[in-house]
Amino acid sequence: MWEAAYPYIIAIAPTIGVAILFYIAIKSMIEGDRRERRAVAQWEKDHGRSIRPQRIVAPTASGSAETGSSASGSADTHTAESATGEADQVDSAQIEQNPQS
Repeated sequence: MWEAAYPYIIAIAPTIGVAILFYIAIKSMIEGDRRERRAVAQWEKDHGRSIRPQRIVAPTASGSAETGSSASGSADTHTAESATGEADQVDSAQIEQNPQS
C-alpha cells in the first residue's frame, strides 16, 4: 500500500508546500495592513488631525464652493502638491496642455 502511494505523495508535496508558504505570506500582508490602518487611525485620533489627503473645495466663478469637480462642471480634477506642500486642485485639461508640471 505504502509503495503505491509514495510517488503520489512525493509529487504533490512541493505544491502543498508552496501553497502553505503563499497562504502565510498573504495572511501576513493582510494582517500587517490591518495593523497599520489601526495605528494610523489611533494616531489621527490622538493628534486630532488626518494624515490622509483631503478634498480641496474650490470656489467657482459665482463665489459658491464646489467639491469634486472644477468650476466648468468637469469631474476630471486631480489633487497635486505644490513645492510648499499645499495641495492644489488641477484640472485634467491643464495636465494635458502642460505635462511638465
